[in-house]
Amino acid sequence: MRILGKKRTTDVSDDDIVKAYDQQKSAYKAATMLGIASSTIYRVLRKRGIEAIGLDEYRRGRTRFKGQEQEIRTMYESGVTHDQLREHFGHASDYALKHAIKRAGGTLRPNPTPTLKDGELDKIKALHAEGAGSAKIALAIHRSQSWVWRTMRNAGLQSPRKHGYTHGMWKGGRMKAGDYWRVKVAADDPMASMRNNQGYALEHRLVMARCAGPSLIAHRIGASYQRRSGRQPSREFATPARQAREAHCDGVPGLRVAPSGTG
Repeated sequence: MRILGKKRTTDVSDDDIVKAYDQQKSAYKAATMLGIASSTIYRVLRKRGIEAIGLDEYRRGRTRFKGQEQEIRTMYESGVTHDQLREHFGHASDYALKHAIKRAGGTLRPNPTPTLKDGELDKIKALHAEGAGSAKIALAIHRSQSWVWRTMRNAGLQSPRKHGYTHGMWKGGRMKAGDYWRVKVAADDPMASMRNNQGYALEHRLVMARCAGPSLIAHRIGASYQRRSGRQPSREFATPARQAREAHCDGVPGLRVAPSGTG
């Protein structure tokens, strides 16, 4: 008979696992104590028909402000802030305070939207006109970048989209493409016709094209065409898209032959 799964490597019985879980009330703590995986704890509990409620009990034991929920709700609904509640009831996270308010049946207030201060929008416009982005503007006026971005959007200030070396993630315009390298070619470059849809061209083809002169890369000559037709083939220039469409001409992948006088 085939047994699925791996055999337990430690001398820990199912009874030991159940006993450890009853003591720790946590599958993670029981697994750490016994030196086994927590998945083993849960598997044994399911096999024994024991409900794993340790996490729920742990959360109930960690619940803050038990018995003070109504007082917290009353103060909160009167306009008291979270910081003021912490000063009164002791240090706690926003989550603990919100959870106490919800347990008392209260409703949380929506976060107030920060308002523009006098002269703040003019300063944002001035910095934007100087070419500063939302991150630099946020540092200059001591606001969050998301707030600055929303304010600029509402004011109709569109940051110029940065490309190439002006972009913050610019890494030189050279990237690996299989066994070859691709380089960024500007749209106004004489060799722009060699670019792919991302604006990159194969570096070795680009170097050859710049040395040869024309803005299109030359195909290699297929000897099979000369043998069949008896005519001297000539070089023909083609764009990358055309090269891909004619990649298997004459049974030689990547080669294309043009009759003499047509190039």
